[in-house]
Amino acid sequence: MKLQRSISRRIGGREYVKHQLVIPNNIIARVGWSLGDHIEARINTKGILLYKTDSRQVGERINYEQFKMAISRALTVAPEGCTWSTLRSRAGLHQVTPSPIWVRRLEQENLLERVRSRSTSQVVWRLPHGDSCSAVMSTLNGWAQRNARRNLGEEESIRSKDKR
Repeated sequence: MKLQRSISRRIGGREYVKHQLVIPNNIIARVGWSLGDHIEARINTKGILLYKTDSRQVGERINYEQFKMAISRALTVAPEGCTWSTLRSRAGLHQVTPSPIWVRRLEQENLLERVRSRSTSQVVWRLPHGDSCSAVMSTLNGWAQRNARRNLGEEESIRSKDKR
């Protein structure tokens, strides 16, 4: 086995290094590891112990429409907006960072506005001002519109009954 050192990045004249351990193929085969396995290390008195762990629970991948609905629902409840970490937990999303393509698409569709908070300098996600109702209606794929029409129809029938 061989320990190797390489420069991972250079920032402001400072070099950051990482170390890699090259393990021979026959040892990998004997322990039953394969490409993509999650390996953890534990330090003990004799050295480092490497062991395979269960793969991280990667939840079901969501598509753009599911992401859009989750974000819209969570922001409807918090019209003042919230940071990504708060929004992520409220929306029940498991991704650590949002897809920049999806975020840009939400902004282009005028369903999302991101602004920097003056007090905390954090990026706050929120529904665009004055457009929150239409954003939610379009996001819910017509469900809210159908219910609004149904409720409007019920109101009209009630009014006509009252006039009689």
